[in-house]
Amino acid sequence: MKINIKNNSTFNLQKFESIKEFLKFCQETSPLKQEISFMLVNETNQELFNGDYMIGVSGKSFKESLTDISKKWISEFSNQRKINCGEKEVVLMVDYFLKKFPFLNFN
Repeated sequence: MKINIKNNSTFNLQKFESIKEFLKFCQETSPLKQEISFMLVNETNQELFNGDYMIGVSGKSFKESLTDISKKWISEFSNQRKINCGEKEVVLMVDYFLKKFPFLNFN
């Protein structure tokens, strides 16, 4: 399964690399069967753009950005697996990642 990510935001390389690690973590803990694409942007008023999930990062903490990505991931996981996952799984995914890799937290 392929994960695509583009950085069209002001996130620096260090934060972008941490986002990529988070996506690997997401795939390990809640594996998707189909390709998924994310685009980091400063501001957005839409969910999707050309098949990419758009994540607005302007004015958000790093953890809030991870939570937005996690929401999209869990939603996609639920759709692909035909199971009902929700906010609890989103919070658990982010919290576990930040506990497992505290050096990747930018708060």
